Amino acid sequence: MSVRQKVPEDDDENNEIGNVDCCLISSYCHVAFQVHVCRGAEKSLLGLFGKSENLPGIAWTRKMDGHVQAEHSVSSLIRCVNENPGEISLVCLGPLTNLALALRLDPLIATNLRELIIVGGNIE
Repeated sequence: MSVRQKVPEDDDENNEIGNVDCCLISSYCHVAFQVHVCRGAEKSLLGLFGKSENLPGIAWTRKMDGHVQAEHSVSSLIRCVNENPGEISLVCLGPLTNLALALRLDPLIATNLRELIIVGGNIE
């Protein structure tokens, strides 16, 4: 999920939303920031990863509200980056499936991003 909203860097109170599920955060982003919310890939390109019991299914099985755009997140990512070269910082919080698909379809988006930040991950 991506959010395009300028927040002052020193505003730590408003930069953290907390640990919430994707349905709640998408509703919040749509209302509070007036951003487009798009549905992404339904599963990882590599299938399940790590210990699946650590991934509760509640957030992924609830029906999303009508505010979800018809455009797929991969198409939206490519379009937004290419329409705003050098302006978008992409922060990836989970599996990189949508980014991988976007790079496969349009490798030049890598040069049009301002920065790419990958948060998390682990190695066993």
